[in-house]
Amino acid sequence: MLVGVRNGRALIVVGLVCLTSCLGAVPASSQGLNARISDPEKRLYVVGRDAEVPIRASVPAECTASELTFSLYASGGAAKQNSVVYPSVSRRVSATGLMVDTALALDPKVFESPDSVWPGVSGNCLSSPVVYSGASLLIGLRSQTPDRSSFFIPRSSLTMGRDEQVVHATLTLTVDGTKCGAVDLDDSKAKDPLGNLLFAIGGRGEPAACSREGGVLRIFYPNGQALFETREVALGVLQPFANLAPEAGPSTGVPEAPAAGDSPAVRAFESTMPWIAVACVLIALAVPIVKVAGNRFRRASRLRLAIPNSDGPSEPRRRGGGSAGGAN
Repeated sequence: MLVGVRNGRALIVVGLVCLTSCLGAVPASSQGLNARISDPEKRLYVVGRDAEVPIRASVPAECTASELTFSLYASGGAAKQNSVVYPSVSRRVSATGLMVDTALALDPKVFESPDSVWPGVSGNCLSSPVVYSGASLLIGLRSQTPDRSSFFIPRSSLTMGRDEQVVHATLTLTVDGTKCGAVDLDDSKAKDPLGNLLFAIGGRGEPAACSREGGVLRIFYPNGQALFETREVALGVLQPFANLAPEAGPSTGVPEAPAAGDSPAVRAFESTMPWIAVACVLIALAVPIVKVAGNRFRRASRLRLAIPNSDGPSEPRRRGGGSAGGAN
């Protein structure tokens, strides 16, 4: 009996540990399922052309009449560490319902270079900041070449946190399948004084597809593997291109730049975590039921062993109290 009780308690402990571990693994924004940044209206916002970046968030009822701060973050919602960038454009609003709309101004004095950012919201009514976990917003600038689409690879993408450049390759550029030249990541003439690399496609002497507004730019490593990120052709605009990670597949031998929340694998993991938590809850609830059923089965087994056998003398049912009667 003691063994059964101990085993039952052990099962309960195992179930509770499983439940706690699963819930602890769910990101804060997923645990409560209480707030979410809506998909943006578009991905590219251009300083000097677009006045602001609209942001919409769904928040829990507990946030009604609370102060919320909308900001731009350095990484997506899947990042373990995150921080607000451009704090001067953050905006505080009072929530009047379950959907809150606001906009952050694109001040040319603040946004002096192209950048990739993620919108997010924080407040006392939220357990932690809720940051958009989809593809980053692209903050672009007007360029000096209205007939070309220009791109900006920050130095940090080439060095990946090290002192010297570690990503070396000549990348092939295509738009909707048409080759539009190449860019050498080691070309010092293509870099600004800070080490950021700039390149452009389209214009005179290149195929018409390279200048087609809205065409999809795909970039390839020398072994033919495409980069994970793509861009749309936007003439007269300088866009950021920070993520040099290749698509999922065989290794290219090129160090992968951090995807910072853009990875489809990360988004898939995030989407499955609530279901994993539900499964753990069901397991924890089932453990006591299994324990009770097991105890009942053991008691029934002992009773069957104690019933006299009609075909012959029965075994003693208790110690010291005489013998059990046999069959007549």
